[in-house]
Amino acid sequence: MIVATLNIRQLNDIKAQNLAKYLDKNDIDILSITETRISNKNLKFITKNKFMNHQVFGTVGAKFNESGTLVIVKKELAKHISKLENYKGRILKIEFTFSDQQKLAIISVYNKSGDRGKDCVETRIDINKEIMKMIKDSKKKNQQIILMGDFNLQYKKYLQQKNSNKTRISEQLKIFDLLEKSELFDTCKEILNIDDLALTKNHVTHITKKLGSRIDYIWVTKKIFDEIVQVQIKEYDNKNDTDHKIVYFKVARDCVLPSIIYNRKKKSKLDKRTKYCYDTIDEEIKECIKMKAEYELNERKNRSLTTILTLHEKIQLYEDVINATKNSEIEKKRSV
Repeated sequence: MIVATLNIRQLNDIKAQNLAKYLDKNDIDILSITETRISNKNLKFITKNKFMNHQVFGTVGAKFNESGTLVIVKKELAKHISKLENYKGRILKIEFTFSDQQKLAIISVYNKSGDRGKDCVETRIDINKEIMKMIKDSKKKNQQIILMGDFNLQYKKYLQQKNSNKTRISEQLKIFDLLEKSELFDTCKEILNIDDLALTKNHVTHITKKLGSRIDYIWVTKKIFDEIVQVQIKEYDNKNDTDHKIVYFKVARDCVLPSIIYNRKKKSKLDKRTKYCYDTIDEEIKECIKMKAEYELNERKNRSLTTILTLHEKIQLYEDVINATKNSEIEKKRSV
């Protein structure tokens, strides 16, 4: 199961199309999108008929050009949504009930941007209080929790104040202390061993002319954290769409989903795969297929001699040749 968060820096039609392609390409189950900055009417128009395999849930505030967050969920998971809750266009909470024992809460956050100003600080404190209220409610319901989004707060500043004898931790940064005391885990910090006081370029989530900052997070409860198999902070495919990186983690499906849902999804995927009659191929035919594949590969390499291929492009080239050879040379099994 793959869960991710991305600040899209104002959603529009082209960005929505790119998101839909990215979701399918990377097989993402749940994606939190922040800083949408569009009205409800435009949100429905922009997302209509674009997400074939996912369902979109969103919230916008009174000042929609300053707020907004979406959660995009695979349709087979969306069937299990039991409750939706939003707060001032900056928090969207989605509760899933898969069974009496397996429940999940997704909390997507876009906190107010800006460094100074009374309104900015007060808004952040208000949003943080609501986040903690939602977390407390989820714990009472025995829900596993995934809290993610753009906090517009740096863990680095929290550490600096925490380690200083002269400075008290500011009210807006106390959210980090509260999350840790609530036994939630900062997936990137813990899995990638991030030192926020010596932040590297690879670990920033908001790209600026200088080094950048880490303000996009995914925090999870212990049960999920213990089953995480991968965490990444990486540049989004369409760099012109945002100045943020996408943050995601991969977790064992049965940690969150009952086996009945997982098996159904797995079976569905298997049924859609093309099956070939490999058992009817003798050694002579195998050698012939091998020669044709080598010829096809060399032809494609020659066509791209003037271009330096990336590792991903090289892998894709080999996959394309294999698929093309299979389709042209090996008999397909008839579907029953």
